[in-house]
Amino acid sequence: MPLEPHTGIHYELHGQGTPLFLGFPIFASHLEMFEGRQAGVLRGFLARLTDRYRVLVADYPSIGKSRSFAPEQLTVERACEHMLAVADHAGFETFAWWGYSVGAVVGLHMATRNDRLTALAMGGWPPLGGDYTAMAHAASVHVGNPPEHAKAVLRNDDQYRQWSTTLPCEAAGF
Repeated sequence: MPLEPHTGIHYELHGQGTPLFLGFPIFASHLEMFEGRQAGVLRGFLARLTDRYRVLVADYPSIGKSRSFAPEQLTVERACEHMLAVADHAGFETFAWWGYSVGAVVGLHMATRNDRLTALAMGGWPPLGGDYTAMAHAASVHVGNPPEHAKAVLRNDDQYRQWSTTLPCEAAGF
């Protein structure tokens, strides 16, 4: 089981070719976390990509087989640092990033902080001109009582607070 030693992030590599990092909500522990309900999601991505790409998938901090952190410690900066450390450990000097929702936010922040991303694909929210205040409010509404779909990846209900700390984009000028 590959584990980036500094961050404790669990990851897996699949296929050969151009480096591609699939971010949140695709996880290395996807099959175990969703107990077969969404088994086709990870398998579908890998089936379509691994003939051309070296695909890196990782568990987000405090998710799956990764080390736990207090929710307030999972800032945008720390999420970027963690994902870059995983890329380093996997041998990805440069790479394309794909992310959806929080994964898109992390990808956008990584792209503005370094020159390692060769491409960026984002989904699930408007990256430029989005209503980030409303997004942060929506995340905070569920703190302590997360929606059922979120509980599939959370270790406990309090962990939902991490989405409030990894979503802020207004300070970065997005």
